[in-house]
Amino acid sequence: MSEEPGLDAAAVHEAGHLLSAWACGLAIRGAHTVRTSQHRGMSYLDEGNENADPLQVATMLVCGSMAEKMLRGLPERFNWLQDDHDAVYARTLTDDGPDRPGPRELVELRARSLLFTRWRALEAIAGELTRKGYIVGDTVDQLCRANGARKAGHRSFDPDKHTVRLPGGKEVSMRRWADALAATGFNANRAERLLANPTPSHSSAK
Repeated sequence: MSEEPGLDAAAVHEAGHLLSAWACGLAIRGAHTVRTSQHRGMSYLDEGNENADPLQVATMLVCGSMAEKMLRGLPERFNWLQDDHDAVYARTLTDDGPDRPGPRELVELRARSLLFTRWRALEAIAGELTRKGYIVGDTVDQLCRANGARKAGHRSFDPDKHTVRLPGGKEVSMRRWADALAATGFNANRAERLLANPTPSHSSAK
């Protein structure tokens, strides 16, 4: 779980949507955490996303629930059978084709990777939402960049060769960063401390 004090679960949920939308290059209008009879919050995309990759949009939908589960220390799996907006819409975007489980597995893999490697930015977005109850697209962009998040690429990469820069300047592989996040309950601050001062059991990791 996060050490960011007082993070609201609904804010983390919306931050998952916003972070993934930003990483996938989707135009973002903003989000709010005003509770209604049907929603605890809402995220809004801006105009200009008409030609977006359906699997990128599905990834954005999945990241909300997945981020909230990570915050609570639950297995980061998406329930595709839920009868809510995110699941219903995500199913329509991943059900085109003869091998239906394939796209869903890919979307979950993308979502998990986006959140693991950009968790600090997600906490910053969720913190802003928790404090103010709303956030606009420009602020999402500023927070993502200020917290070291990167746009998602479409090329394959080697997680042992691609690196993440820690606040102190040390660079570690994406694999080590993802492992440290998982080991600390997806807490970016604790993961950074673990990697900055590794114990013997972690110092041998790639």
